[in-house]
Amino acid sequence: MVCVLVTRAADQAEETARRLRERGHVPVIAPLRRVERLLDRLEGPPPMRLVATSANAVRDVAIPAAWRDVPFLAVGEGTARAAREAGFARVSVAEGDARSAARHLLAQGVHPEPVLFLAGQPRKPDFEARLTEARQAFRIVETYRMVADASLPAEVIAGLREGRIEAVLHFSAESASAFLQALGMAGLVPAAVPVRHVALSGDVAAPLLAAGLSPAALRVAPQPSQQVLLELLGPAGV
Repeated sequence: MVCVLVTRAADQAEETARRLRERGHVPVIAPLRRVERLLDRLEGPPPMRLVATSANAVRDVAIPAAWRDVPFLAVGEGTARAAREAGFARVSVAEGDARSAARHLLAQGVHPEPVLFLAGQPRKPDFEARLTEARQAFRIVETYRMVADASLPAEVIAGLREGRIEAVLHFSAESASAFLQALGMAGLVPAAVPVRHVALSGDVAAPLLAAGLSPAALRVAPQPSQQVLLELLGPAGV
């Protein structure tokens, strides 16, 4: 088994921890970010199309009945699952990142009706930039923001320092940066911590490499999905 640090926001971390246990690993949850809800209900007439690039955009948001048959494009399987749980019936799935979501959406053609983009803060501009370039109108509704809390419990720092925590999962560039900040607060640098780092994408890995982490201590998922990320840990006992 591998002892794995999960620094995602609490609700996401619990789901990741469950998957780790199913694979025979031992999760250690220490959130470095939390979700702050900006909107708890969608209102008004339903849009023609909806897009979300994070499950947080629809989780814990009340959906009017009239919206539930609107075509919903989710960035990946986690967001698609949250959309279905929220009540959306017509959910399609991209390949896990904003670029693929834009590609899927624009493959349906450019329409005069604006796409409603359910989003959070902060976010990368990739999706919006691609739609702007294609002259597809869109409207943004921000339903949440991620708030950093860049500190780790003393027992987690000790586990990292002493090698009892063997791997760290990184799901976003912001959480990777928060992890680096937490290490710095404890007087540690990434290269001195005997732990494997597993990142969801090259963008997520970038802050770690910029901070001096050896590429040999880092694995990057070839596809931005949690399933692929967990597979990089290998089987329990390895």
